[in-house]
Amino acid sequence: MQVTWDSPNSMTRRSALCAAAGAAISALLSACESGEGALSGGAALDDVQPDRASVIIEDQSEKTAPTSVFARLLDEGRVSSIRLIGDSITAGYLCDGYGPTTNIVVYDGPYGQFSETAPEVDCWANRFRSYAAGRGVGSFVNAGVNGAKMRWLSEDASAWIRESADVIFVMLGTNDAVYHSGDEYRAFAEEGLSSVAESCSHMVVMAPPDNAWTDYEKQMFQDEVERVLSDVCSAHGWEFISLYNAIQTGTDQFNEDQCHPSSKGSAMLWDSIVQQRGLYPGRPDRSLRPGRPGYYSVVVASAASAVTVGSTISSFPVGSVGSVGSVGSEGSMGTSPSPSPGTISPPSSPSPE
Repeated sequence: MQVTWDSPNSMTRRSALCAAAGAAISALLSACESGEGALSGGAALDDVQPDRASVIIEDQSEKTAPTSVFARLLDEGRVSSIRLIGDSITAGYLCDGYGPTTNIVVYDGPYGQFSETAPEVDCWANRFRSYAAGRGVGSFVNAGVNGAKMRWLSEDASAWIRESADVIFVMLGTNDAVYHSGDEYRAFAEEGLSSVAESCSHMVVMAPPDNAWTDYEKQMFQDEVERVLSDVCSAHGWEFISLYNAIQTGTDQFNEDQCHPSSKGSAMLWDSIVQQRGLYPGRPDRSLRPGRPGYYSVVVASAASAVTVGSTISSFPVGSVGSVGSVGSEGSMGTSPSPSPGTISPPSSPSPE
């Protein structure tokens, strides 16, 4: 689908391109509201006319189909709440901004009472929180507790699961490796994870990253933790992610203790989760293709410069179009009032640069 729009003389080339992008999105929304929905065709950049801004919209649905159960549930809008169960790596210990907590109690049991890490801490869990919030997840709780073990979960899962959630992620094993053998850990995992699986609609189990922690003599190493969790999840049919090789010891991806990820390393953990679970960075707006979700990318092209700027329609409702000021390489678009259905017109003219 290609939409062209003649640029007023008063507008700069960049402003004209942005306005054309708005016009294209308006056309897309109008088509979907009228039931036409699916997009087809396209246009080569060589066909862009020199005196016009041109926008090509391509359906990316097949290229970005969910590749995991969790991604599919999220994609279908079936996840309204997420809970993370973990230790200090989940809590964001030693990450930038660590310290403050919320008033939400996330564990209350035989090992004490603990509150949730503040959402401002720069850790993988809070990156996940932001991602989930942009995809319709109304409740997200980070129940990461410093020093926590799989043993805690096996002894009293209810201390952690004070409220259930649609999806629960569990990452425990770093502290168990110091105190327990592989066989003991396996028994804890069988019992604890079974309790979690029974309390939610879907569970995702994660093997923690490797570390070079030397403060204690270990009973097992993280590769054994990974093997145990992989085996247990395979036997029960639970979704499994391994972060064992997601970050590298001896680098700034860890703090000085070589056990707790730095904010840089924690961000890499989140990137690994995104890649392994097929979590597309943009959000499908189900209104764009009636009956099924879809991803759409917008390519804004200028024949004069032969430069393209890509952007993904990520999150906006029917009845809005891309704001002319925010189409760019960041892959996000704002919103502005939409024209009447069935029309193709640009947003209001922006001021010259």
